[in-house]
Amino acid sequence: MKKFFAVLLFAISIETSAMAQLVVEEWATSYDGPGHGIDISQGYTLDRFGNFYITGRSDGKTSGQDFATIKYSPLGQRLLVLRYDGEESSWDEANAIVVDDSGAIYVTGSSFYSSSGTTMLTIRYNPDGSIAWLRHYPAPNTGNAHGYRIGLDAQRNVYVCGTPGFTAVKYTSSGQLLWASSFRPDSSTRYGMTDMVVSDAGFAYVVGGVARNCPEGLCIYDVALIKYTPSGDTAWVRYFGSSAFNEQPVAVRLSSTGDVIIAGRMNEDFLTLAFSNNGTLRWQQVYDGPDHSVDFPTGMTIDSHGNVIVAGTSWNNAEAFNYSVVKYSLSGQQLWAVQFNGSGNTRDFCYGVATDTNRNVYVTGSSVSGFTGPSRCSTVKFNHNGGHVGRLPTMHQTTRMMVARQPSLIIRTMCTLVGTA
Repeated sequence: MKKFFAVLLFAISIETSAMAQLVVEEWATSYDGPGHGIDISQGYTLDRFGNFYITGRSDGKTSGQDFATIKYSPLGQRLLVLRYDGEESSWDEANAIVVDDSGAIYVTGSSFYSSSGTTMLTIRYNPDGSIAWLRHYPAPNTGNAHGYRIGLDAQRNVYVCGTPGFTAVKYTSSGQLLWASSFRPDSSTRYGMTDMVVSDAGFAYVVGGVARNCPEGLCIYDVALIKYTPSGDTAWVRYFGSSAFNEQPVAVRLSSTGDVIIAGRMNEDFLTLAFSNNGTLRWQQVYDGPDHSVDFPTGMTIDSHGNVIVAGTSWNNAEAFNYSVVKYSLSGQQLWAVQFNGSGNTRDFCYGVATDTNRNVYVTGSSVSGFTGPSRCSTVKFNHNGGHVGRLPTMHQTTRMMVARQPSLIIRTMCTLVGTA
């Protein structure tokens, strides 16, 4: 029987001067829930003290899948294990997590109710792990709602975004519902949110895909970007796409100047868009890898100078799949693009990207030793000019790996390990 473990692999970047930095493995750990069944990580974050948080779903002894949230110290000590079983002890799944400066923990996901379908469930935990409040938001007229992203503004108001469609909900830090909005272009359109970002001032930007053309069930998507005001009004909606191309977003971020940056895919190439905060398209870039074949982005970050770094995977006929990283200036000029081919010379899939204060770029994912070998975590470091600096040794079989945000100079990476019971 297969069993899924949440495995954390930490790497630390040590800055002593302008000299080269060290990248070393710091610690690794795993979590097996009380049901000794399936435990899958879905979201992660760091607090300002370097504590690491992970949330997802985990088998209970008799409760099916439950919310499971774990807090680790910077040294890898397990500080909290928070589990929540819904009122019907059915399917409960956490998808996203955020922590405020006080140490309060907010998670969102979905919880199944036989009478009302699946509701969007959001929980706030106090720093000691006790539940401050929990809120269910049922989808109007549809029966199923799911929370996929969560964010905070400077006043600790809580923003949750998910489905159906582009559903956004705002709570106060004490759990009072301020507003809820569900954007639906029209009844004939297929659509769904992908990512969300919230400004300190309380403006929420939600990005997703809309498809009005689905010949024989094969949809062609456009990018949709929605800006919500702090009071929940739709400030504007912007679309990007055409009937000739399939554009699907994967991430949205805010630049230091207030631009909204979207990374996604245009057919089989990287697509990067920059909108001003009033919805004007400032620039767009398409990156086609060196083999002019399949390129799909999976992550994006913005460095301390406002440069945009998009990372993903590109096909190379000679080397199969490689990590692929491209960097743009704040004005949209491509500064460099690099590839990484692992020692197995076959399948290297990039899942996350982060930067440090010196603008070094860290990309992480999985590498395969030969076409039949195991998949292993692999983290690579580039300097701000795109030069390959180092690589964290591959350590564990993995199906998923991401880079978390870093406090100060610390880079955290996370794997999901698949083992055999």
